[in-house]
Amino acid sequence: QQFRQRLELPPLQEPLTAEKYYVRGTELVQRAQYTRAIESFDRAIEMTPGFPDAYNGRGVAYNHEGGRVRFLPDNPAARRQEAEGYWNSAVQDFQRAIQIDSQQAGYWVNLMISYRLLNDTEQARRARNEALDLDEGLRPILQDAVE
Repeated sequence: QQFRQRLELPPLQEPLTAEKYYVRGTELVQRAQYTRAIESFDRAIEMTPGFPDAYNGRGVAYNHEGGRVRFLPDNPAARRQEAEGYWNSAVQDFQRAIQIDSQQAGYWVNLMISYRLLNDTEQARRARNEALDLDEGLRPILQDAVE
């Protein structure tokens, strides 16, 4: 019970804003509460549809949730399919974030990760190259990321 209380976050304070829901979503991702994080990012996006960081955050939560369900022990084939659904949702969110602001290398890196999870090497390589075009400093980290 005490451990559970430490994981709980206080209610958001009025007025509720897209930024507050976004921050809450990132806090929930850090606590591995991915479903709740997705819901919080949903609210941020509903309030401000052009909020690229909220799409990016939701994509990160989808990637993590996909990773979590992928390795549940019951029915591996069904779990892989469920995970791919989350990873495809992440791809859509990263693409939307990039559509709004294509100059954020982190969005491209996250898109690359999703494509890697989906075993789409060609698209992962394309996303990696876009990230490197924006931030050459990522080269040591990303050089062999999709080889």
